[in-house]
Amino acid sequence: MNRRDLVRLGWATVIGAGAGRLGPAFAGSPGPAPRPPQNPMARPPEPKARAGAADFTLRIAPMMIELAPQVVISTIGYSNKVPGPLLRMREGQPVSIDVVNDTDVPEYVHWHGLFVPSEVDGVEEEGTPPVPAHGHQRYQFVAKPAGSRWYHSHTAAMMDLHRGSYTGQFGFFMIDSAHDPGLYDQEVFLALRDWEPYFTPMDQDEAAPDPNDPMPEKPATPDQRPNGLEVGAPLY
Repeated sequence: MNRRDLVRLGWATVIGAGAGRLGPAFAGSPGPAPRPPQNPMARPPEPKARAGAADFTLRIAPMMIELAPQVVISTIGYSNKVPGPLLRMREGQPVSIDVVNDTDVPEYVHWHGLFVPSEVDGVEEEGTPPVPAHGHQRYQFVAKPAGSRWYHSHTAAMMDLHRGSYTGQFGFFMIDSAHDPGLYDQEVFLALRDWEPYFTPMDQDEAAPDPNDPMPEKPATPDQRPNGLEVGAPLY
């Protein structure tokens, strides 16, 4: 084999190897995308913040609650508790709360009495996004002002007395003062609740008044006409 034949053989080998590498791309498989032209004046993208664990987690799900011996009802609660878990933090503390919705309908969780932006207030009319059905939502805000607050569902129940404020979706939200250490001997959280609501056309205040009790807020002749859909409850 002379030198000319050796050079020809070498070039044929190189071209064949290159075609083997490029063959799949020419056969229609996706190859590497071309890089867009670089703008020397463009700023590099900022790194995205990594989401860590939330300070608190609330899980909305159906549950059973025993109100008294042999008195068990079904409702929807937070983290299998009624009232829901105590959320406690220090005034001015940044807080993050993950709300997981294990129900079939969107939900809202409202932080009652807090100074927070509307997008995390937990109210539909304020523009807060809902917690989607079988989804989750993270709320992040600064805890203020100090005091005894509470959180609860802000879903409109409408005609369904198994939704929204008629369920067990409420809990205590305690923001301790940043300056007052709280010199108390004992701390007790109490909530009043009525259960098993039902619609009634009668006003619950239409019971016959005791003539010996002063009732300046009532007219001399109460209006006995049905006043629409009132809600009563047999359990408290």
